[in-house]
Amino acid sequence: ALNDPSQMGFTHYSGERQEFSTRIVGSFRGWSGRTTFRLDNGQVWQQSESGSYDVTLDNPEVRLRPKAVGSWMLVLKHNNRGVRVRRVE
Repeated sequence: ALNDPSQMGFTHYSGERQEFSTRIVGSFRGWSGRTTFRLDNGQVWQQSESGSYDVTLDNPEVRLRPKAVGSWMLVLKHNNRGVRVRRVE
């Protein structure tokens, strides 16, 4: 269904978008252009804007927050650094 919460983040999702917290699986090295983020809830998101940020963290906690025009921001709880992302899986 187009409003199935498990589909939240995909462009076809038409339900309510809500911020949620999860963790990035494994060792995290920041982002560098087309970085893929594998989350412990099974979702996979990909960086959707240019830019890079270097950091080394293990299983960092992140927040995904809905932004304008269907876009999303992935924010590191560690220091509030964020990057725009889109869901790919």
